Parts: sequence; structure tokens; C-alpha cells
Amino acid sequence: MNQQQIPASLAQHHQWQQKYLKLLERIPGYSMVAPKIEDFLRRIIDKGEFYMRVRPDRLAPILESGRIKNVMETGTSATMGGAEVRRKSTEMLFGCRADDLKDSDYPKFGYLSTADAKIDALMNADMAWHYGDALLRMDKKQLLGRTTLTIGSSLNFGVSDFLTPTLTSQVRATCLPGPKHGIREAEVMHKMGAQYFMFFEAIASEAINEKNFWRISELIGDRSPAFDSFELQFHGPLRLGREVVEVILPPDVVDPSLAPAFQSAGVAFTLAESIW
Repeated sequence: MNQQQIPASLAQHHQWQQKYLKLLERIPGYSMVAPKIEDFLRRIIDKGEFYMRVRPDRLAPILESGRIKNVMETGTSATMGGAEVRRKSTEMLFGCRADDLKDSDYPKFGYLSTADAKIDALMNADMAWHYGDALLRMDKKQLLGRTTLTIGSSLNFGVSDFLTPTLTSQVRATCLPGPKHGIREAEVMHKMGAQYFMFFEAIASEAINEKNFWRISELIGDRSPAFDSFELQFHGPLRLGREVVEVILPPDVVDPSLAPAFQSAGVAFTLAESIW
């Protein structure tokens, strides 16, 4: 991806991440656990799929626009604080300036999970209450170079002040809560790497692995509130038939009348009965 193709929200990400790495490298033991964490993340990115959940009533507007809009464009959010929280957190997560971004430049949010849509629908059913019953599957190959990942939510508990998401195409272990952005290097303490060491131990013990990673909350969520999902942040457009390749709906919210329109747009329309 050349400089002109880099989404505006990621324009300063590399420099921002390098600066944060300098803080993490001050933590004794970080250099030992980071390669293991990065290797694990690469493996589950390779094995998994990229998803997003939306409310079924958002499918018609998505069809009309031909793309998925972010919360800055729609004026809706599942996060307390809405647009203002997104502005502040985007600056802190990616090192950009909100004043330099158009509404359409802000990232959209999804998650990494198993490639088996049936298992994902079962294991992540609790997400439906918060985000919606409709499951959208993305074309991972199209998005690797402009999708970032955090272990856990990038917004809950003000965590955006304490990590930097990693690109899914160039994985670095900066995506767990650690030192606060802006802290002086001399003030970094060992305890600021606690989340990294806990996650490393979960990998080393195989409590979580590439065959069960989508069950992160169930398997190791008791170790830290951060361990609830592998959140993805999608930068740049999510267009029907290009980045968005499949819609999956459960039986109680099926609206078959939308199927022909999605299929005409190049998006597979899967009813839940066909994967159960």
C-alpha cells in the first residue's frame, strides 16, 4: 500500500506505534513475551475471518448506500458518549488529528473470529444484544493492509489511552493495555506490562490457541476485563461486493426480500437455517 492509498485515520499510525513501542520496551521482560504474542496473533489472523454485527434494520440503508457507514456518518453508536468519544479515542488510538478527518474517514468496528460462521453465531451470540443480529463477513484479503486489531475493546474503560492497535498485516505487540500514552519513559514500571504477561501465560499454557481463540472471553476472560474479544477496526471503505461479501441472518430476524438485492450487489445472503 503506497502513501496515497493509506486511509486518513492511519496516516500517522506507524510513527505513533513506534513511539508507543519505545515505552513498552522499557518494561522488563516485554522483549521476551512480545514475539510469542505476535506469532499467536499472526496465526489466528490467518485462521480466522473478519466480521461485523449490525442491527437487521440497518441492512436496507446499507443496501441503499452500497457501503457500511461509521457512527460519525450515521449518528448512531452502541458506545456511551457517541461521536465525541469516537473523535477522542481515534486520536489516541491512531495518532491522527480529528480535525484532519472527514466523517467518512473514521474506522468501522468488527471482530476476528472462527472461519466457521455457525460456530461464531453460537459462541458470540451475546454480541447480538449489543450490536445486532445480522452478521456481515468481510473479504479478509482485501482488508489486511488497512485493518487494525486490539485484544479487547478499544473503548471500554478508557483503554484507548493505554494501547496502540496493530495492523493485521504487520503484527506488533502493542494492542493490549500497557503504559499510558504520554508518560515519560523513565516512569514506565514493570506492572504496566501485566496484561502482556497474563496473555503470554495463556498462550504458553495453551489455555487459548488457534483452535479456540474465538472463545477468549469464556476461556481467559476471568484473568482480565480486556480479554473479551479480538476487536477489529476497519479503515477505509467497506463496500458491498468488494469488502463485504456475505450477510448471515438468524431465523427470527430473516427478511428474505432483501436477498435478491444483496445478491445483485455481489454479496452472498445466507439464512441461518442453511448453516445450522
